[in-house]
Amino acid sequence: MKPALLVLFLGLCLISCKDNYRQAMYHVSPYDTLDIPKGTSAECIEKSKGYFKAYGCMVSSYYRVIDAKPMDVNNDVLTDTLVIVSPSSLNLDYPGFDYCGEDNRKLAVLLNVDGKRSRVGRVYDNVICNEVSRAWGGYDTFDKKADNMVLYHDAGQGCEFEYKIYTSLVQQEFYIDSIYYYSKCPGDGKPNGNEYTLTYEQRQPLEYYKRTLTDSIREVKGI
Repeated sequence: MKPALLVLFLGLCLISCKDNYRQAMYHVSPYDTLDIPKGTSAECIEKSKGYFKAYGCMVSSYYRVIDAKPMDVNNDVLTDTLVIVSPSSLNLDYPGFDYCGEDNRKLAVLLNVDGKRSRVGRVYDNVICNEVSRAWGGYDTFDKKADNMVLYHDAGQGCEFEYKIYTSLVQQEFYIDSIYYYSKCPGDGKPNGNEYTLTYEQRQPLEYYKRTLTDSIREVKGI
């Protein structure tokens, strides 16, 4: 083989090997991806290797989709999807993931692109409850009867506790209208339980909501 051809051949081989290495290191897909969080340990990445398709996106196997709600978020006639995802470290039914460390459950907006594919829109990582319970799951779900997005949380066995976060969609952004809290414990002398509704003079952007607000309300209002 002539020297010039040999150099060209070796160059093409190096490029091909480099591309294969890049594809092995990074997820390559025509679909947008809800990927594993940055800073996740190498051991956890190895354990949760792979992706699955959900609602027109690829989702890292690090997550589990625990609820979903169809909704046209950007007013383009296409049905988008709101999803609640939970990291493996907060899923008790995922054995062997205890070492993955703490990450937050997330509320993600998946925007329908063409009826087949979606792109990952806004991701809220400080909204969904991070409680872990074998009895009731510990996480928020969508109120399926509501037209707008309403996040619902129901916890407890002896004592009941629940809340609902009511939202409005304004120009593709979610705002909190009010939050309803309710609790009831046997023998507390309140047959109808405790109720409290947190209302706002002006709608609050959902992105500013902190899941720790629930603990503060329970402490202050005795719920």
